[in-house]
Amino acid sequence: MTEAPIPLRILDALPQAVSAVDAAGRLAYANPAFWRDAGVPPDACPMGSPLRDLVRMLAYRGLYGAGDPEAQVEAVLALDRSRPIRRQIGLADGSRSFETVSVPLEGGGFAMAAHEVTALLRAREEQAARARLLEATLARLTNGVARFDAEMRIGLFNPAYEALIGLPGGSLRAGLTHRDVIAMLDSHGEYSTGDGPDAVAAAMERGRSGASVRQRERPSGQVLRFDSQPTPDGGVLLEVSDITALKRADDEARRRAALLDGVLDALPHGVCLYGPDRRVRMYNRAYARLFEGSLVEVGERLDDVVQRRLDSGEYTPEAAAQVLSRFERGAGPLPTMRRARPNGVVLENNMAWLPDGGIISVFTEVTALHRAEEAARERAALLDAVLDALPDGVCVYGPDRRARITNPAYRRIFGEAAVRIGESLEEVAARRVAMGEQSPQMSQALLDRHFGPQEAAGTPIRRVRPDGTAIVTRAGRLPDGGHIAVISDITPLHRAEAELQRRAAMLEASFGAMRHGIAVFGADRRLLAFNPRTPDLLGLPAEALHVGRVFDELVAEQVRLGVLSSEFGAIAVSLDKTQPHRATRTHPGGRMIEVVSDPTPDGGFVITFTDVTALHRAEAELRRRAAMQAAMLANIRHGIILYGPDRRVLATNAKTSELTGMTPEELTPGRLMDDLIDWQVARGEIAPDKAVEMKALDRGKPVRYGRARPDGRVLDVVSEPTGDGGYVITYSDVTEDRVIRAELERARAAAEAASEAKSRFLATMSHELRTPLNAVIGFSEAIAAERDPDRVAAYAAEVNEAGRHLLQLVDDILDVARSQTGALEAAQEPFDPAAVVAEAVEAASAHAAASRLQLAAVLPTGLPWLRGDAHRLRQILDKLLSNAVKFTPAGGCVTVSAAAAQGLEIRVADTGIGVPHAERERMFEPFTQLDSSLARRFQGSGLGLHLARALASALGATLSLEDPEGPGLVAVLRFPPERLAPAPATVPSARASTAGLPA
Repeated sequence: MTEAPIPLRILDALPQAVSAVDAAGRLAYANPAFWRDAGVPPDACPMGSPLRDLVRMLAYRGLYGAGDPEAQVEAVLALDRSRPIRRQIGLADGSRSFETVSVPLEGGGFAMAAHEVTALLRAREEQAARARLLEATLARLTNGVARFDAEMRIGLFNPAYEALIGLPGGSLRAGLTHRDVIAMLDSHGEYSTGDGPDAVAAAMERGRSGASVRQRERPSGQVLRFDSQPTPDGGVLLEVSDITALKRADDEARRRAALLDGVLDALPHGVCLYGPDRRVRMYNRAYARLFEGSLVEVGERLDDVVQRRLDSGEYTPEAAAQVLSRFERGAGPLPTMRRARPNGVVLENNMAWLPDGGIISVFTEVTALHRAEEAARERAALLDAVLDALPDGVCVYGPDRRARITNPAYRRIFGEAAVRIGESLEEVAARRVAMGEQSPQMSQALLDRHFGPQEAAGTPIRRVRPDGTAIVTRAGRLPDGGHIAVISDITPLHRAEAELQRRAAMLEASFGAMRHGIAVFGADRRLLAFNPRTPDLLGLPAEALHVGRVFDELVAEQVRLGVLSSEFGAIAVSLDKTQPHRATRTHPGGRMIEVVSDPTPDGGFVITFTDVTALHRAEAELRRRAAMQAAMLANIRHGIILYGPDRRVLATNAKTSELTGMTPEELTPGRLMDDLIDWQVARGEIAPDKAVEMKALDRGKPVRYGRARPDGRVLDVVSEPTGDGGYVITYSDVTEDRVIRAELERARAAAEAASEAKSRFLATMSHELRTPLNAVIGFSEAIAAERDPDRVAAYAAEVNEAGRHLLQLVDDILDVARSQTGALEAAQEPFDPAAVVAEAVEAASAHAAASRLQLAAVLPTGLPWLRGDAHRLRQILDKLLSNAVKFTPAGGCVTVSAAAAQGLEIRVADTGIGVPHAERERMFEPFTQLDSSLARRFQGSGLGLHLARALASALGATLSLEDPEGPGLVAVLRFPPERLAPAPATVPSARASTAGLPA
């Protein structure tokens, strides 16, 4: 066997995989490294094997990564080998990665080399991860960090650096020089104090060769510390720290040190300092005053001082021994010592060891305190007697949180739940929770008050005990670290407050039900409160009144709407509201409103509005009839019959005949009441059984009853006795009042129905909003776990569709809110309605096709243009078409047509399920759906028709529902002639068009 040529031996020895394919597409060479990386022996694919076999073997071994091996084979074979190719491939399990290089050979074929880059790729990933970690770390640092290169250009900085040096976020960018940064700071006024910008820049440039530290105080008072470290490339790493608190603490320490000497001299306490050698080092003025006649000298030894004071009678032998023992190092803690001097002054001594082994002795004159304590002991006995007599319960806890004292009132209020002497707060809390006296939450609240901040400890806590008594608990901190709890029995007050709240609720209900309008204004002339009748009597829409509106603005609004004349409005604004005023004004409709203004004690005023139209008219009628010298009884609006004691008619008026149906001849004086009743029975005015009751009534007492006449009028009949034994019967036509009551009842029922509808709407909206949100969340989670691009795209499309659905719901809700507040805006530009209709039909065609409906648009030639908002018209048509398609069964038809007749009329007709006549107007109401169940067949928010009508109103049009010739429903949008606009000369007229989708 001959030895292989040197080039082949070199290729065989290479650690990289090398292979060659000849011009016929067959394997011509592969070195050992190739077979090693492939994981197969050389005989798995002998020399001369077709390239397809070799590639298929490698694909099924997973050397081209995850995926379909056959697809990978076709992709590799499709590569253009006539030019150099560089690719990166990885094993299917991701454990190894290779970079392959393919180069064409002369005469055809190609050579390919591959080397493993797994470590390189992992190093890159690790480097990227570290870079991300570094960026995240820098972003979270509270200190500012910035790096400048050798040219003093900024290359790296964190957000804290910008904020600390005084620049708004986003001001800095890579490449700015240090002097650029200084100039920006100077433009923000950061160098108004201290060194100027040039000095700071020069100092920074000079200090690049070594570490340096400098400080700068910002105009805001913030003190910054700048630590500069040189970098190997000649740049600078700058760290900025906020040392404001440290600087202030250092300044404060210096100030306090300077004041200490003055403080010692100003102290009322005597201070004497002994060194480690037990000799006097210093003492202050208060010490000399307190020990007048027995002073010490600086440098004098403690033993000499004690002996001298013992000899002079200042100390007793016991006191001298006690003083010397306190100066022994092993004597343990130094408790407070109190003694009386021979002159009667009582001193309290506190001592403490100093770090150098010396000792400081502080003397305080407590003569008054000593005497006070003596007096306190005497008062303690008195306190016990006071506690026993207090009506409030008192419980005192020591610093160890255990009960020390309770008084009889405390034990009477709590009974078995009273704290026991020696019991801790935690123990009594647990016991009261166990016996049902307190809930766990109340128990924790009481403990938090005792152990929480001082301001919380004094907060009273009110609660009702299980036996129905109401108590208030107050706590306070004691000087010894303990607590005191005071419990007051406020059961009568609690019941009175409950009654007061009940009456306040009744008053508020009465305020709302009054037939007068009432508006309360503050001293600043702003509206504080008003009742529901006020807007109507003011002649203003309900939305014009809200708390906070200025009185002058309301008057101006009335003038603008024509409710008030400008002269009357000027007078109303100029009146002195600190004085009572009364006026009557006439609304444009003829209503007479009496306005009474009265001042309130706080400087405001209250205005009462009363509809006196009927009263005014009655008074005018009364004056007119009086002028005509007609008898009052003949002309008042009530029917009156005066009967004598014998039940016979004495007098009557013409109104009685009108109201009762009896002729004037029948009502002549002398007629018997029973005969009149019989005549009314004969005419069908009174039922026979009712007539029997009327005859049997005791007319010596007031009687009142109602009566309905055959013509539908309702009479209120009142019988009152007279002084002579007779009686007078008054007939009043209360038909209108009854109608008003019925209207009020219907209004109340409508309000309750609206409230219920709103609740149903909120439930429906929660379902409508949750559905697209669930889709967004579900498909986004699926995207996170999906690797198939096609499925990811499909899921993303679903997320997009759900998001658009959710956006449409939110837009509808916002438009409804704007329509109810008058903020719904519409443009006033000419546009072609035919084009808008065609666009809406085109947009709805896909939905119609999916529902197997036929959708058609029939538009005549020469349809006029409109002045308004094309986008708003498109919104209306979208909602009408959506409703029509939704409620039309498969195989049905939806048609959009337009006609110019007295303006412009656009009709959307369907052959769907239709709507009952009685329910059509209710479909336009907000928060109302004919089917409110969440499981209803037709899903939707229920806002479509309401919003469509609101948008139509904003465009100056009307929207109504009408019957078609056949089944279904027709929505008709009508624009008045004044909304028409001439078509521009450059725009051709719309031709008649139809657009349809087969069912």
